[in-house]
Amino acid sequence: MASHRLIVGVGGEVRAVHSDTLQKTLSKLGELQLSRASRVDPGSELPEAAKDWLASRGVPLVLDKWYAVMLVGSKQVLGPFESHAQAIQAEQEILRQENIPLS
Repeated sequence: MASHRLIVGVGGEVRAVHSDTLQKTLSKLGELQLSRASRVDPGSELPEAAKDWLASRGVPLVLDKWYAVMLVGSKQVLGPFESHAQAIQAEQEILRQENIPLS
């Protein structure tokens, strides 16, 4: 049986790493509103909002580098990184700081 780390806020919001099993279990409690905390993409595939964030701060977009796009909480774009693994590591550090449990 799979286990999941959850953080439940005083308002009932739940923070966790998504899985289909967890979503199925939580949906039994009522309607869910899911939001993605972050994503890691190469510069060539960044969403427009991330490109705008970089441009507004004078950070050049490098198409063949990796970026961690934090969509909630700190609302920042980390990078550019040489490798996907480096971007994932930076992303996970921010998720820990924002109290989002990692499995």
